[in-house]
Amino acid sequence: MRENNLNFNIFTNYKVNFKNINLKENYTYYINLSNDIEYITDNMHKSMRKSIKNAEKNNVIIEINTDKLNIKKAYNVIEECSKERRYDVPGLEWWEHLYEEFINTGQIVSAIAYYKSNPISAYLFIGYDKKINAFSSGSLPEGYRLRANHLLNFKIIEWAKREKYELLDMGGTNPYDEKIHSIDHFKADFGGVLKINYILEKQSFYFPLVLRIKNVLNL
Repeated sequence: MRENNLNFNIFTNYKVNFKNINLKENYTYYINLSNDIEYITDNMHKSMRKSIKNAEKNNVIIEINTDKLNIKKAYNVIEECSKERRYDVPGLEWWEHLYEEFINTGQIVSAIAYYKSNPISAYLFIGYDKKINAFSSGSLPEGYRLRANHLLNFKIIEWAKREKYELLDMGGTNPYDEKIHSIDHFKADFGGVLKINYILEKQSFYFPLVLRIKNVLNL
């Protein structure tokens, strides 16, 4: 479940109905980490394999951690990207709270791409039981130019296999929405299987008012 001042979001694999709660279809790609790395790599699109190699040749360095300090480093990259591209991400306090909740039950995993010691791309993952989920990400212009996200996701696959995870959820997408065609194309090229899950969303009493104010002020 994800909570902020306006919404409650619950993610589920099952199609269920509750009164006064919106049900939305959510698409994602699953990568079976039980397969060996050669099999996973072979199933990637050839352009993805090429981009991964190019990022390595450009000396992009990937660091993957599960400590609280690096969650903040990853969040700073994601937040900067979200401001440039005007999309919402949960606040740092939300991630820090989630980190404390998961200390004994799972992992919050940060993956950061560096070029010449500067962070250029970052992901935050949630690991629980045998599944690891891509939850929030961002890439700066240099990250796009150097294909940092391609290498970063490949390295998280390798890392997750070593950590004995069995499934990687690539995060939200929609192959039928032209507005996010590039995002879906990127995730699909990793060779995963398209899956449908569902988001149950409950809006707070104040949400319609805040939305109208936001539209009036063009925020």
